[in-house]
Amino acid sequence: MKLPEFEKQLAAFKTYLEMAYAQGFDDAAGAILAGAQARVMGQPQPQVPMPRPEAVPQRQFSPRGWTQAEDDFLREAWGKIPFRELSRTYNRSSGAVRVRGKALGLPKLHIGYQFPEAGQ
Repeated sequence: MKLPEFEKQLAAFKTYLEMAYAQGFDDAAGAILAGAQARVMGQPQPQVPMPRPEAVPQRQFSPRGWTQAEDDFLREAWGKIPFRELSRTYNRSSGAVRVRGKALGLPKLHIGYQFPEAGQ
């Protein structure tokens, strides 16, 4: 390699390092510097292993459907039983119970809604 070519490559590496450091990539800047030194010294550069696609686990989500019996009970209990109790009954989150009620067209219950006492 001739001196002008070397100076161009060195200036490019310096600019790249300054940009990486300015953006907070301290580890990346160190790796780039090590690679530049190895290249300048004529040594082969280490190969960075790429992550294997199977190494990243993918979360499988399969929502549990609502049965007709659950829908019927929800229609009857809507406004009579608090969401917390319904969510325990269905083994679902209270948000899921609210969303299902909305999907069934049940009336919206405001935040301060007072559920009737259990004895009535």
